[in-house]
Amino acid sequence: MSTGLLRSVSGAVDLIMAHFGRSRDPESKVRLGSSAHSPAVAGLVLEHLCPAIQGVLEDGLRDHKLDYVIGQCRNHAWKVVEISTRMGTRWHLHGWV
Repeated sequence: MSTGLLRSVSGAVDLIMAHFGRSRDPESKVRLGSSAHSPAVAGLVLEHLCPAIQGVLEDGLRDHKLDYVIGQCRNHAWKVVEISTRMGTRWHLHGWV
């Protein structure tokens, strides 16, 4: 993994931490984390954190994976997220990264 990818994640985290660092009050921090009360947090996540994480996911992602039923399927970072978040589903890294 390149250092540029790690820097982009670190930079996004720094921006988000600075956003939450504007207050010490726990209730205020909750409001800072709500895009309804603080639209800036949504921008930080969507414009900085998500692209950084996508870059990390795509760094070692194979172009295609072999599906035993339909053959080769194009890999996408979002597919990795979908599969990794399924509750109770076991999946192996073989074929994905």
